[in-house]
Amino acid sequence: MARGVKLSNYEKGQIDTRHGQGESNRSIAKQIKRTLSVVNNYLKDPAGYGTKKRNNYKKKLNDRDARQIANTIHGKSINDVREELKLDVSKSTVWRALQTIPQIVQDKLQKQPALKQEHKDRRLAFARAQMAKDWTRVIFSDEKKWNLDGPDGYTHYWRDLRKDPIYFGTRNFGGGSVMCWAAFCADGQVDLQFVSKRMRAQDYTDILDTGLLSFLAQNPQVNYEFQQDNASIHTANHTEEWMTDNGVVSMDWPSRSPDLNPIENLWGILVREVYKNQRQFSSVADLKVAIWLAWNSLDPNVLQNLVSSMPNRIFQVINRSGRITDY
Repeated sequence: MARGVKLSNYEKGQIDTRHGQGESNRSIAKQIKRTLSVVNNYLKDPAGYGTKKRNNYKKKLNDRDARQIANTIHGKSINDVREELKLDVSKSTVWRALQTIPQIVQDKLQKQPALKQEHKDRRLAFARAQMAKDWTRVIFSDEKKWNLDGPDGYTHYWRDLRKDPIYFGTRNFGGGSVMCWAAFCADGQVDLQFVSKRMRAQDYTDILDTGLLSFLAQNPQVNYEFQQDNASIHTANHTEEWMTDNGVVSMDWPSRSPDLNPIENLWGILVREVYKNQRQFSSVADLKVAIWLAWNSLDPNVLQNLVSSMPNRIFQVINRSGRITDY
């Protein structure tokens, strides 16, 4: 069995402090996000922790492999490196190899919507009401802007500190962009729609006519619910009348809850594919083709796994009293 990453000095300090305050080993493990066995092993012999050697342990990646990974990882994902170097090891194994290279770091900026207490209360009420929900019968939707020069919020990548940082080149006046609307469920994707950057309610329902109704017509045996956020065009009287006229049941979605919508994670998957290797585009037409190809090449298992994450998202909202989840 592969060996886990050793406790850092910071983690050891956390364990010592919490243990001295009478906190249980199980609680300590949960707080520092390490296994109970690691905490137990450390507290059995703090002074001797990490000094024993395993004679029969053989690393899956040697020092040469680690150097190759370090020389390849700059600006790429771990999966990209595994594929390029044809490494028959897990992501965790590559990650551990990277920890041995002091020149390799990963910085990530995380964004989250600001939640007032009223937003937390509504999220909590929503989660409690949806605990028994059959999420396989929900169609999730969203709009997204795509730039020729690269994605908004391209905020992290693996960087070799021995090399110059990577920049996305930008052109005067932004270089151009395109908006699209997409929707999916456990049964598949709705046809991708490219839309105006300044949609009105009428434009939105035209998109639903073309995309959503076509998908529903192909699956008449299923009673789907439709998920959309609280954008003004989604809640306009015209849109609500369209929903009623066409028999579309729309969920009462809580405000400021992108973490509850698995399509946000799907956007991330598509962004990594469309802009792979820091790709940029010379025209809107080329960008549209790349987005369309990525959308229509999605693995059905990815869609099903994202939908199956919904119970965990709901649980986290309840467990955190309405605060942001890890998703």
